[in-house]
Amino acid sequence: MSKLKKVLLFLIISVVVVVAAFLTVSFLKKKNKDSKVVSVYAASEIGYYNNYNYQDMLYGNVMTTNEQRVYVNSNQLISEIKVEVGDEVKIGDVLLVYDTTAQSLQLQTLATEVELARVAVLVAERELEELKNTTPIEETTEAPTTVEPTTEAPTTTEAPTTEAPIEPATPSDATPGDATTEIPTTEEATTEAPTTETPTTEEPTTEAPVDEEATVGDEVLEEEKTYTEKELKQAIKDKEAEIVQLAISYQIMQVSYSIMEYQLATGELICTCNGVIREVNDPEEAIANNQPLIVVGQTEGYIVETAIGELKLGKVSVGDTVTMMCYDDGMTYTGVISDISDIPYDENYYGPGESYYPMTVSVIDAENLTMGMYMEMYLDSDGSGEESFYMSAAFILYENGGYYVYKDVEGVLKKCPVSIGKVSYGEYEILSGINQDDYIAFPHSSDVADDVKTKIESVDKLYN
Repeated sequence: MSKLKKVLLFLIISVVVVVAAFLTVSFLKKKNKDSKVVSVYAASEIGYYNNYNYQDMLYGNVMTTNEQRVYVNSNQLISEIKVEVGDEVKIGDVLLVYDTTAQSLQLQTLATEVELARVAVLVAERELEELKNTTPIEETTEAPTTVEPTTEAPTTTEAPTTEAPIEPATPSDATPGDATTEIPTTEEATTEAPTTETPTTEEPTTEAPVDEEATVGDEVLEEEKTYTEKELKQAIKDKEAEIVQLAISYQIMQVSYSIMEYQLATGELICTCNGVIREVNDPEEAIANNQPLIVVGQTEGYIVETAIGELKLGKVSVGDTVTMMCYDDGMTYTGVISDISDIPYDENYYGPGESYYPMTVSVIDAENLTMGMYMEMYLDSDGSGEESFYMSAAFILYENGGYYVYKDVEGVLKKCPVSIGKVSYGEYEILSGINQDDYIAFPHSSDVADDVKTKIESVDKLYN
């Protein structure tokens, strides 16, 4: 056999071996694929349709200016509660009756507090008048003049030491004389002694009495209350602010006294708004938990104050309706945007970046609401009300800049592209590629591949 024939034979055998190996592997793969079965799940169970746009979700608390909340304290004894939950009440209706026996002493105490508050206002007004009549001093300091006496102090202390030998010398020379003549000379010496001692005692006597009188004498206190022109203006400003606060406290006490006086006279607490009794709690529990004893609410007049970002301002307007979800009672309500402010909050209120504007939403048919309840509100940003289909991100693959899913197509898996919209809280808005009638495989299984047979399972099995 020639060399050429041997080479050709070798090549033919190699090709046959490679083809046989390829066919064998393909056959085994096909057989293995045919033996695999991947579970698929209804897209309607994995995803959901929702007309709520999470990026257009707002938050706020229920508020009202017409709700009446009745609080009691341990000093107020309740004789009778006149209302029950669900009762309709009007302004002037009696809600409860107090036992006024214990309130008489409390009223006297409050009367004393009112009088003290009135006196405090008068005293502050008198002090303000004195400040206004005060003449400010010049701002020049006399520090150098006070330093000079201290430097001269050594000269005054030397003077007594030179005169001290002279003082005893005069009495010693006068001792041979008569007693009557000695007395005047000693008196002259004693009169001279204070004069010679005055330099030494001048500094302490001028400083010490001032410190003592400054704490005791009213006249000296007034003399020490000196102000520069700037200090006097500030003192007057502070005193005026103090008077305002004292006057407010006095007015509040007067109102409290009038209310207690009325309650003591009638023993009745009346309703201040038209509405429905929402709560009637046990008095002891209400006091212990700082809760209202009685809550009177209205079917109208409830609002929710929230804020809307500047990027959404063009999507909403006054009069638009919003869907509201109350977490406290689990109920869904309808609201109407009643006001959008033209002035945004301070940039630090919601953090730097997008500006937020105050917005008020009025609640319709707020039959079960009370003040303070927490609300979530969803805006229909495009006004169409069309629902969007959302699916968990765990069922969607991201490869080479695109999104894909494995879904059932005539009994086998197919890798299909999908179009993604908004992403929120680990969920994707599916714009196209999947609908709720499709069956989807969990894509992170090792058996998932194109053309693998499928088996429909309940989504509950996936989580078991």
